[in-house]
Amino acid sequence: GDPTIETMNDEEMERYWQALDADKDRVGAAYLSIDLMTGIRKTALLKLEWKDIDFENKLILLPGSKAKKGEFDTIPMTADVEEVLRSLPHEEGARWVFPSPNDPSKPRESFRRTAERVKKAAGLPVNFRPIYCLRHTFASRKIAAGVPLYVVADLLTNTPAAAQRYSHLLEETLRQAAEMGKTSRPVKK
Repeated sequence: GDPTIETMNDEEMERYWQALDADKDRVGAAYLSIDLMTGIRKTALLKLEWKDIDFENKLILLPGSKAKKGEFDTIPMTADVEEVLRSLPHEEGARWVFPSPNDPSKPRESFRRTAERVKKAAGLPVNFRPIYCLRHTFASRKIAAGVPLYVVADLLTNTPAAAQRYSHLLEETLRQAAEMGKTSRPVKK
């Protein structure tokens, strides 16, 4: 079968953002954009509560019950993430950032339909997993930008051992860096 495409290149990323901006499901588009900009696991993001968002200190708090490691974690909130969070409908006393449309007392279970629609509109490959790959894209682009693997692991609320799965991206980035600004002997003619 086809290998799974795990990450978006610059061109795909541009088309993805255009598709997100154009999608009719504004809450779903917000969910997908926060996922892409933070790398938060889909289940933790679906279970995010308003009380877990610290706008003052620009942090998203993940209590141990929501973090995979089972310990408390914090994720820095960039200005872009804050803007998306503030754009979401938020009624006084509401618990969930992404409430279930059928029962607001429960968190939303999925944005699969929106994710598939955005993937299609962006013209992404058939084998691109539309939610999982956002986290992988986040990680790979941080690594490619030179963010150390242990810092990427922290941003993903992963143990460094779990972040090793992204080390192939680091190796590729290092290989590309080694090819740049060559200092090797000129080829003899």
